[in-house]
Amino acid sequence: MIVLTVDTGGNGIRTCEVEIDGQKCRALPETLSESGPARSLEEWDAHLSRQIHAGLDGISYAAAGVIEQNNKMLDWPNGHWLDGTELGTWTKDRYGLLTYVFNDMEAAATGMAELTGEANFLGVTFSSGWGARVFLNGRMVDSAAELGHLTVDYTPNALPCPCGKVGHYEGIFAGVNMRREIHKLASRANMPVPAGMEPGQYLDQMYAKNVIWAVAIYDWWSRGVGLWLAAIASSFPIDAVVYKGSQGKYMIPHCRPKILEYATGGIIGGLEPRIERLRIMETPGNILNEESFVGAGICWNQTTW
Repeated sequence: MIVLTVDTGGNGIRTCEVEIDGQKCRALPETLSESGPARSLEEWDAHLSRQIHAGLDGISYAAAGVIEQNNKMLDWPNGHWLDGTELGTWTKDRYGLLTYVFNDMEAAATGMAELTGEANFLGVTFSSGWGARVFLNGRMVDSAAELGHLTVDYTPNALPCPCGKVGHYEGIFAGVNMRREIHKLASRANMPVPAGMEPGQYLDQMYAKNVIWAVAIYDWWSRGVGLWLAAIASSFPIDAVVYKGSQGKYMIPHCRPKILEYATGGIIGGLEPRIERLRIMETPGNILNEESFVGAGICWNQTTW
């Protein structure tokens, strides 16, 4: 079977066909396509319709936000104009193909399990947002869990989170606030981010030069991630952290030892071995977001059983 998978978890719409053979699923890199963000169903249709052909057996979405019954978008943070839309029904009616909608992190973590072979792990997106799912014994613990939205700051001045609440890990440590912190500390040091340069790139350059404010940001982020992992590892006996996302790609290699140090210091006594055995690895793959495409295909296949 060939399923068109549609990843709308970040900015834009990315599509890739996957081939399903029994319970196995592989992405077909030659079918990868990407467009900018859609602002209406008409723009959505303009991109998707170019990918539709007679050889498809279905469509599977990996979409950010809250989804009801693999169909209805309840809270799509990338553009709330889609809220309330029965996206699965609309897509099926429009293209005549069996369609399901899955949370983007649910799909990504499912794909991570397939690509890594890990059975007990935390799958994470470290990017403009923080998404995470736990796998134990090869099964997702809760497909709707939002571990990036655990509350860490209970003070009256807690930072807002993109979800609309305040004090969440995502709102404090994810990419959106990270950019603000870089601009703020760099400006205080009279070393503003050069015009046209990505703040994260500038942070890396300054960290490589051991600039105090850049080192402080890396330490602050390492502490946040480490204590977050300590909280999760206290509840779930995971063996690995499998991550994706631009923030993780650039920061984890610098921060891995510090993250584990803070996690060890934050976990309850007696459970330190859970951190000591923890492996932190980037998601493997031959194309960008391969885990999301593969995971969306697997979720679609499992739903049709």
